[in-house]
Amino acid sequence: MTTAIVKRLALIRYYFNQGVRQASLIDPLNGFSILIFHDSIELFLNLICEINDVKVPGNFMEYWDVINRKTTPKELTYKSPMEKLNKARVGFKHHGIIPSKADVESFKVITENFFNENSLLFFNIEFGKISLTNLISYKRAKENLKKSEATFEKGTIDESITYLTKAYAYLILDYESNKRDLTYRSPFQIGDHVHGAFRFSNKVDPEIRRYFDSIANSITRIQETLHLVTLGIDYKQYIKFSTFIPKILRTTDDEVFIGQVEIKSITPVDFDFCRNFIIETALKFQEFDFDLKGIEFFTFK
Repeated sequence: MTTAIVKRLALIRYYFNQGVRQASLIDPLNGFSILIFHDSIELFLNLICEINDVKVPGNFMEYWDVINRKTTPKELTYKSPMEKLNKARVGFKHHGIIPSKADVESFKVITENFFNENSLLFFNIEFGKISLTNLISYKRAKENLKKSEATFEKGTIDESITYLTKAYAYLILDYESNKRDLTYRSPFQIGDHVHGAFRFSNKVDPEIRRYFDSIANSITRIQETLHLVTLGIDYKQYIKFSTFIPKILRTTDDEVFIGQVEIKSITPVDFDFCRNFIIETALKFQEFDFDLKGIEFFTFK
């Protein structure tokens, strides 16, 4: 497969995942997932048409006829279930017929089965193994995330979490690298570092020292939170993500070091969450990246 096809498949899987996330919401918001499932399938069918020189039909259900005529003996499957999905989509989008929770769950399973079967048939790859990492353009984040995937498959959890953490750390570091001023200050870092009471004389009352330490810790926590929020990171998802990663240490030469990994096991679901968090953060960065390197006008004091 060419790089372009791999990226297209990764985009389709990402879109399907968005549908799965939408399907997990409460009624009636979960109903919008069937629109996403339908669109992700249509993107997949368009890709099959493109690589097999098949003219894209004007009607969704015609894809099975035009593709199967051209790709025999390979035959596109799941036509009947997709007809049910198409009718539900038309009913919801054009007539306001809200699908039930059971229908939404059924269409999620049907769509996943469609992809699992036809990805192997037409692209010789398991849909679940299509790496969304291919959508990332930040080199160090991408490399470390791929290593994390490989080591997780082997069951070496410590290594996998280490690479996962490095992928996130380098993503933040590399996104900020071309936006720092002449003093190497990032516009996303609010205020100067606040020192605790360790600079005070030992003669200072211990209660006063504890008071200033408490203030310094609180301000540092606020600064760290604002740093993430101003970067556009989903803070609620970050809180969950941060429970799986060790402490990150950075050096002045743009390298990162990872503290001791405490977690000895991580479920595939949790690993997928962490990986998707990094990928979605990277896509947000790629959506709006800019270069301010060396411009001296940041005044975040």
